[in-house]
Amino acid sequence: MKTLLLLHGAIGAKDQLSPLAEDLRNHYEIHNLNFSGHGGCDFDSAFSIENFADEVLNYLNTMKIETASIFGYSMGGYVALYFASKHAERVEKIVTLATKFEWSPEISQKETKMLNPGIIKEKIPAFAKALQQRHHPQSWETVLKRTSQMMLDL
Repeated sequence: MKTLLLLHGAIGAKDQLSPLAEDLRNHYEIHNLNFSGHGGCDFDSAFSIENFADEVLNYLNTMKIETASIFGYSMGGYVALYFASKHAERVEKIVTLATKFEWSPEISQKETKMLNPGIIKEKIPAFAKALQQRHHPQSWETVLKRTSQMMLDL
């Protein structure tokens, strides 16, 4: 059976891809990981596409997976593409969903304005609570701040 690795989005976690994993289990050996700082995982390093791609490599090596197809949602798509640019021999194919390919300083500024913890707490408290639960025991506010910085660095 072929291997499929699922990569979550910027402020997400692997549990969000569980329904997709369940739907595909009859067709693939499914693997799903949390990037550092996401889904309760420790902050091992700065948030960057490069560091997250290193985590993919480490995961594949740890699990003794030689090649895999990769599905990347949003930021996970960037990570998949960057990973393939450095380790093409490890990737069978890539599928992305909601991965924004056009970035500029203006787009980065617009995107990061939506990641303001204070505004989220005030205007959409249910989302703030969901983020708190998703990233516990880590600080969801820190996840948003590091994600904003990563987006500006892109």
